[in-house]
Amino acid sequence: MMKAYNIILLAIAICIGGVAFFFACKYTYESKLSTLKQKAKDTFIEAVDQEVKNRKVEGPLVSYFDPKAVAAEIPDSVYIRDSLGVHWYPLDRKKHYMNITDNTHLRTLHSYTFGIRPIVADSLNIIWRKYLLKTHLPVESALSISVTDEKEKVKSCDKTQCEWCNFSNIVFTFYIGYACEIEVKGYIHYSIWSIMHVELLLYLLLCVFLVYGIYKTGILARKKLVLMQQKNTIEVLKVVKEVDATPVRAYMLKEDIIFYAEEKTIEFRGIKTKLAPQASELLELFLNNKEKHYVLKDDEIMSSLWSYRMERVDNVHKAVGRLRNILNKLNPDIDIERRIEAYQLLL
Repeated sequence: MMKAYNIILLAIAICIGGVAFFFACKYTYESKLSTLKQKAKDTFIEAVDQEVKNRKVEGPLVSYFDPKAVAAEIPDSVYIRDSLGVHWYPLDRKKHYMNITDNTHLRTLHSYTFGIRPIVADSLNIIWRKYLLKTHLPVESALSISVTDEKEKVKSCDKTQCEWCNFSNIVFTFYIGYACEIEVKGYIHYSIWSIMHVELLLYLLLCVFLVYGIYKTGILARKKLVLMQQKNTIEVLKVVKEVDATPVRAYMLKEDIIFYAEEKTIEFRGIKTKLAPQASELLELFLNNKEKHYVLKDDEIMSSLWSYRMERVDNVHKAVGRLRNILNKLNPDIDIERRIEAYQLLL
């Protein structure tokens, strides 16, 4: 029974440790991934600013909303007037809020600059990676750039060549230009291990300590509980009376259960039950081993009950079983449990 308890306790401890490990890793991963994505966005914005500076675009640029929709919060369209004339673009509400900047003049500059000479994914990715390294993010990066025309049809698409670019590695989607005609998707090659390998090892170590602590605490708690139950239970008393100068051995198992060894009887609430000689002798053997917590080895039982001949352990099991049944009928709290090559009386 003790072995089964230890297995159950260990299983519970492992489950608790596993749940704690999972949620600790989940929270840390989400937090670090959020930080990673934010750094990726910030550094990419710096990379785009650097690309614009490298182009050295000159000349005033002016953007205009659709005059018919001036009163609207976000107009349906916008046109840009530059030295080449007027360029009319539809304005998508969703793309509008996902633009790389909310500065109107900067958006116009982006539209004009990248309209003359489109962005090259590989070259912009090199600049972006340089800024990632500055922020201590030595990770692989990639870009996918698509450009739509005034009719919202994709007219060009450029992508950094890499095998790991997929939906799970996207860290941002930006739109560049006031008309939001340039879509840029940023990818970073990351995994749980690359993001939080130190935390994983630390949490795993803490998890092992947690499981061990819960297991040992459970073992100690069980031992203390058994001791408390033994203290709270009326202590077995050995009552010695003088009846006609003859000592009478009597033991109080519970408040209402008394065992009379001389008479080989158990009295329960005033009613006496006769015990077989073997059961009576075995019960007294247990009660006289209080210092050993009422534990008897198999060979002790055999040498006491069958001192005149050798018996098999099966006979010990049968004798203990018969005594256990008698005690259980009187009080289910009284039991005899199997130990390693021994039995223990639990009161």
